This record gives sequence, structure tokens and C-alpha cells, in this order.
Amino acid sequence: MDLADAGWMAGIIDGDGSVMILKQRLHTGRVAYGARVFVSNTNRDLIEKCQKVSGCGNITGPYVVKGPRSKPVYHWKVSHRKAAKLLVEVLPFIASKKPQAAVAIELQSRTVRGSHPGRY
Repeated sequence: MDLADAGWMAGIIDGDGSVMILKQRLHTGRVAYGARVFVSNTNRDLIEKCQKVSGCGNITGPYVVKGPRSKPVYHWKVSHRKAAKLLVEVLPFIASKKPQAAVAIELQSRTVRGSHPGRY
């Protein structure tokens, strides 16, 4: 990702996105944690650009929100190692969510791969 795209992506994550830690119960009964970057917007083109610029993530939607002036909402999400890699690339440009990004990167760096193949 070039610097312009990294700056743009950081702005989208700061403005319309979330950086979070997932908690999942595995089929073995164990609990696993992982990083996630999530962006929600009514503009599908913006959501598709997130996927194109980052080279990863899944798009879901449209989701219909009830209300007289509501528009369909689209989601883009990146999880686990790919989320941490993305956050490392955009971290210098993130403003308001820098602490959350740092925690997500650190958590994902400590996650053991292989306990649930393909997920971490």
C-alpha cells in the first residue's frame, strides 16, 4: 500500500471504522481472541475501495435499516493476521484510534497460529 492509500485508509478507519478484539468460542470449547478492523457505510463504492486498497477483507450487505430516511448499509471487515498487518501499515496515519490499533497489533502478535487452522 502506498503512502497516499495508507493515509486514506487510516482516515476511513478513524472516521467510519472500528478497531476491535474478537472473542470466539472454538468448537473445542476453548476461547480465542483476534484483531478486527470493521468499516460501515451507506456508500458501496467506498466499501469496495477499502477492499481494493487493502487487498483483503470481506464485504457484506446491504443491510436495511428501518426509518423513513435510512439507506442500505454495507460492511467491510478484516480479521486476525490480515487486520494486524493492515493496522501496522496505517498506524503512522491513524489519529483517534491509535491506542486501539496498537493493542490489536500486540494481541495478534501473541496469538498462536495452528490452534484453529486458517483463522489466525
